[in-house]
Amino acid sequence: MLSIEDAYRDLAKMHAAKGVKSIVICDRGAMDCSAYVDREIWLNILKDLNLDELDVRDKRYDCIVHLVTAGSFTKLYILFWRLFFLL
Repeated sequence: MLSIEDAYRDLAKMHAAKGVKSIVICDRGAMDCSAYVDREIWLNILKDLNLDELDVRDKRYDCIVHLVTAGSFTKLYILFWRLFFLL
């Protein structure tokens, strides 16, 4: 995942050098990997890649947008509209 991100980031930098604006959008971030492996394994991966967890978490991206599926709010949405129409 990290190498793919790095490749796209390098492409964006090459375009920027030519005056072409670009943006790289990642569906998942580098820290997502840590949710799927034991802590010790995650730290070993970072060590093998010569990366620091805080840098990966706090410095790798310029902007992070956290999206939540609309399905998470279905019950709240229904409750809101029921209350709204009763008033």
